[in-house]
Amino acid sequence: MHQDLLNFETLSVNEKARSSLFTEDWCIRENGTKISFQQHRRDVHALAATLPDNARFALNLCQDRYHFLVAFVAVALKRQTNLLPPNRALGVQRELIQQYPNCYILCDAPLADVPEAPVFEVKLPGKKINRAISSPDIGIPRDHLAAILFTSGTSGKPVAVHKCWKELEAEVQLTAARFGLNRIGKRHLVATVPPQHMFGLANSIMLPLVCNVGFISNRPFFPEDIRLALKATPGGAVLVTTPIHLKACINSGLNWIDCDCSLIISATAPLSQKLAASAEEQFGVPVKEIYGSTETGAIASRRTTDGDEWLFYSGISAQPNADGYVVSGGHLINPCRMSDHLQVRSDGRFRLLGRHSDMIKLAGKRASLFELNQKLNQIDGVIDGSFIDPAAPGRETRRLAAIVVAPGMSRKELQNALAEWIDPVFLPRPLLFVDALPRNETGKLTQQALRALLKS
Repeated sequence: MHQDLLNFETLSVNEKARSSLFTEDWCIRENGTKISFQQHRRDVHALAATLPDNARFALNLCQDRYHFLVAFVAVALKRQTNLLPPNRALGVQRELIQQYPNCYILCDAPLADVPEAPVFEVKLPGKKINRAISSPDIGIPRDHLAAILFTSGTSGKPVAVHKCWKELEAEVQLTAARFGLNRIGKRHLVATVPPQHMFGLANSIMLPLVCNVGFISNRPFFPEDIRLALKATPGGAVLVTTPIHLKACINSGLNWIDCDCSLIISATAPLSQKLAASAEEQFGVPVKEIYGSTETGAIASRRTTDGDEWLFYSGISAQPNADGYVVSGGHLINPCRMSDHLQVRSDGRFRLLGRHSDMIKLAGKRASLFELNQKLNQIDGVIDGSFIDPAAPGRETRRLAAIVVAPGMSRKELQNALAEWIDPVFLPRPLLFVDALPRNETGKLTQQALRALLKS
């Protein structure tokens, strides 16, 4: 069974909506160049013709979103698998090349350090095609292993997660239906997350491929860059971002009302109701939050300002077992054990109670790092902060520490504020003040990075 991107069989829209994919501005490059969906298909075939026939894996390091998308589909068209690393560290690249023999590298800029593997730089023709010229088909088996992603490693070593084409495709169809992205009307995605991450892959790569959504190819980082990217969209922009980027936008003092943003979608870390309310006020649009993981993809959502309950995507449900909950249905090919504690209602709504690995027991009392972090970050004056268990894995927890970004606050002020919200046994000792937390590209914190900062 093949998924034929030429025929748009997956689009749940009418012919008028389908034809909008053939406009010249399906993708908008950073330099203002506009690319149609037809041109994309030709670029895929042109790149695929240059790739090795006998390889099994391609380490896709492309940073420009259009380059990544063309490379991603070209690799799948060759019946090969995209390796999507958790970061761009040279050591990670070398480890993946050793783990996955017969691998080559795809990039869109020269690499400073090159691991021992063939390197193919993605260079696409700048000349546009005539719209009247038909474009070649792109048929990909639906059960093809399209990508191997890796968990963020927040609580340990990253784990490989296999994703076939039909699972990626089905996930974004559910997302599009949940947020109304499959309705008629021009929309363009502006994403601050890398395409190698599950959230970025689904919501800035697969959404444009499968649904009626355009996209901006660059990845804006600073608030002014994000604002300019939103204003560059020809229709209602959809901002795909993280709490850390959203907080930077809110604190920037820039005007966001005139950006023609129609929706904000956030994921990768918990979004507080306070931050969501500020974003809705400044942007003038609803802020929606996606819940999921690399293993499951997106499985639920909520409008953060409506409360702390989540609603599963259509067809997805949770079943209790001895270790917590297992989710199944929807786009999930196999049931998946949840790493979070859930409180599930019969109507498909649920609350998050923290991760299994977050549970801390001190002096006979229990708490979760998830809840402690929520209390810490809701304190006025705290810009960012995280509790950490300094004990080595497998060792007994004797005390907690916290690392905080809170300029203008004294240690005593922060300790007194925390004492109003948490049990004294969980008050952090030591309490370390820093200029910034060591967050990765998607705003996540690893225990390894936090412990290293605490030791330093």
